[in-house]
Amino acid sequence: MKTFTSLLFILILPPFFCCIFSVGSNNTSNTSNGNIDVSPTAGTSLCNGQFPKLNPPPRVDSPDSAHTGDLSYLGGHVVDGTANVYMIYWVDESVEPIGPKYISLTEQFVTDLGQSPLYANLSQYHDASGQCPVSARLAGTFVDKRPLPPDLEAKRLDPNVPGDQVHAAIDSAARKEIADVAAKEGWNTQDYHNVYGILPTISDTKPGACGGGAHNWLLINTQGGQQKQGSPFMYLPYPCGFLVSSSNQDTNAQDAPNQDIGADNMVDVISHELLETVSDPYVNGWAGNGGEVADKCVDNISFHIDPQTHGNVTWNGHHYAVQQEYDNAGHGCVLEGP
Repeated sequence: MKTFTSLLFILILPPFFCCIFSVGSNNTSNTSNGNIDVSPTAGTSLCNGQFPKLNPPPRVDSPDSAHTGDLSYLGGHVVDGTANVYMIYWVDESVEPIGPKYISLTEQFVTDLGQSPLYANLSQYHDASGQCPVSARLAGTFVDKRPLPPDLEAKRLDPNVPGDQVHAAIDSAARKEIADVAAKEGWNTQDYHNVYGILPTISDTKPGACGGGAHNWLLINTQGGQQKQGSPFMYLPYPCGFLVSSSNQDTNAQDAPNQDIGADNMVDVISHELLETVSDPYVNGWAGNGGEVADKCVDNISFHIDPQTHGNVTWNGHHYAVQQEYDNAGHGCVLEGP
């Protein structure tokens, strides 16, 4: 994990595609549904319709009426094989202080998610050549403690500045930050297997609103003056100040799986956006009625919360509260699969 305290902007990005506003391979990690632990047993190829076997079979819950129907393949990329995840934390604590576990817990979560039964659910979402997502790994972390551009928070708090202008300003600053850090660290921004996460300590909504995450892709300027698609990325603004896993907007940190509301909420935002980015990185992968793989189950985070751990999954001994994801094989929402 590295930090720095000058800006070199090299990339141009299109507007964000997908966002949330309400908020895998075979392995030995466990998923906990309430008090029931499930683990993948030995399977065969993760692609071409052959999936890891689960014992017991995954529980399937129905999406709401606005998200029924399976995902369809649109003919484009998925992030096949291993996704290399690069996390950029833009921490301006004068705007929003972070909890002591915010960075370490979300780093840990990326590693756990990338080897989890929930990530294994993506193995059914292959590309045209039969290649599919297998796992994800934390490939790099960077912490930037320089202040955010001063106009961002001013625009967010100004009642005369519309919300779409606030979003555009924060969006632009976040894109430039990805470009700067990637250039400094020598990270490849052209490989679609590299997924960037930008985590600024600022919301992208007006006061009183509760924003979520988004995903899109970088555009690279070529020597001939053209642009080409670069690596996909996730925009992960600081989350709401209440537990998204609770139906009553709980603000008691003791009711969070890791007693850090900001970190525990960000875990769910990362889960949502990373799984959508991997299965639909350029908006021509897998989508359906009601959105992408996570959109279709976006309201299903409070399902199966264990009152002892305050989470609904346990991976590598770590407890988290995450929403379910859509499973075409089961025609519903799952925490492990397919």
